Amino acid sequence: MNMYACNGKPRPTPETNYPAQDGWDYKTFGGAVALSRAPRIVEIKHAMSTDCRYQESATDKRCAGCQHIQKGQP
Repeated sequence: MNMYACNGKPRPTPETNYPAQDGWDYKTFGGAVALSRAPRIVEIKHAMSTDCRYQESATDKRCAGCQHIQKGQP
């Protein structure tokens, strides 16, 4: 079984960004204590390796034709 589930999915690149929560934005009305809050969303860059890390990619038939087969270290 291909545990990395990359078959047919786009691979991330160093330019790939992901949304992530970075705390809360509090809303106040007329100087009152915070009445509501909303998540503060920021973009973070993909920093992990994009090499194939699937040890059995050379023999897994679902990886056939993938240009990234066995480019990473197991």
